Amino acid sequence: MKENEDIFEHLKKRKIETPSKDYFDALAASVIEQESKETKVIPIGRKIFYWSTAAAAILVVGFFLFNIPRQTQTNILAQLDDVSTEELILYVYENIDDFDTEQLGETLSDEEIDELDEELSIEMLDISYVESSESISFDDIDEQEILDYLELEDIDLDELENDFI
Repeated sequence: MKENEDIFEHLKKRKIETPSKDYFDALAASVIEQESKETKVIPIGRKIFYWSTAAAAILVVGFFLFNIPRQTQTNILAQLDDVSTEELILYVYENIDDFDTEQLGETLSDEEIDELDEELSIEMLDISYVESSESISFDDIDEQEILDYLELEDIDLDELENDFI
């Protein structure tokens, strides 16, 4: 049988060169000197002042951000309550080209649309047409009057021509 061999028996001591004691003394002295130059001491009073100033600034900014007045919305709704239904219908009727019909249909319920239909049909019946025995002749209309009318109604001649082609 083989005898158990210890690995340390095969290792030999060797001499390692280390720095002298003067090197370590000089190193310690230079580290202490460098640390004493770079270290800044801030008094605790200043730290408290800086932190309290930062906290106050955050509170002021937070107050202005989250304290937005919401009175304008209620004022607009209150002003709309003062407008009569007839005035609204007249406004919509005169400015119908400015409205998106699908958007109007989305915001109104079916009952409201039916009510508006009835009111508009009643108002349309109230309009009296003037019947005259005179025949209308387009020969009496000046070309400049037609152009003025088209400009007043914001009708582009090119688009009008494309519609009829």
